Amino acid sequence: MDVQPRRDGQELYEFAGFTLDVPERRLTRGALRVHLAPKTYDVLVALVRRAGHLVTKRELFDRIWPDVFVEEGILTVHVASLRKALGDMRRSPWCIETISRSGYRFIAPVAHAGTADGAGANGSLWFRQEEGRL
Repeated sequence: MDVQPRRDGQELYEFAGFTLDVPERRLTRGALRVHLAPKTYDVLVALVRRAGHLVTKRELFDRIWPDVFVEEGILTVHVASLRKALGDMRRSPWCIETISRSGYRFIAPVAHAGTADGAGANGSLWFRQEEGRL
């Protein structure tokens, strides 16, 4: 199941100590900001929004580089940069799984935080992606 944003417009996700604030285009780990290149950030958002599901290379190209021709290698560069920023490794991933010749899957458990203070939608409700239940 995709992790959906709340109806109030907040789109905050938490995973492995990171907070992804989509409207503010900000990734933090605790109180520290994690700097990502704009397209690398866009790759992260696309993967987190579809956590637990395959996101094909074509989907990523269409979403991040619409109407622009780019070499396939550029996606690999951005995913590698993202892995480095998150402390993930290609050979033993905890966060981003490579699906050979197809795309990528965000495999870390994702919670939809919903508010800037880190509380869940009602202060305690968290979606556990790996279990597929509340």
